[in-house]
Amino acid sequence: MAMKKAQPSAQTGAKKTPPPAAARARKTPAPPAPAARAKKAQPTMSMGDKEVITDMLSSQKFLTSTYNTYSGECMDQNLRMDMLDILKDEHNIQNDLFNTMNSRGWYPTKNAPAKEITATLNKFSGAQ
Repeated sequence: MAMKKAQPSAQTGAKKTPPPAAARARKTPAPPAPAARAKKAQPTMSMGDKEVITDMLSSQKFLTSTYNTYSGECMDQNLRMDMLDILKDEHNIQNDLFNTMNSRGWYPTKNAPAKEITATLNKFSGAQ
C-alpha cells in the first residue's frame, strides 16, 4: 500500500516548497535567437580618419611630455641618452601626425607676420 504524503495545513503554518527549477524555467521566456538579438543591437560609434589621427596626436603629446620629464630627471647618463633617443623618435612621430593633419586641413595654422618673427628673434637673441 502506497503512503500518501501529508499536505501541510494552513492552520499549522507550514510553508509550501517552491516548484522544481524545471518548472520555474518554463515560466520565463526563452532568450531570443542570435538573429533576433542582432536586429535589436545598437549601432556602434566608429571613428573617422580625422578622429583617429587627432587621438593619435593627443597621445603623442602626452608621450613626449612624459619622456621629456623622465629624460631630464635621469641620474644614469646611459639611461638619459636612451630616453632622449626615444624622445626624439616620439617628437618625429608627433610632427608626422601634425603634418598629416595640417595637409588635410584638420589642424590649420596661420603664418606669423615677418615683423613679429624679427621682433621675437631680437628679443631672445639679446637675452644671451
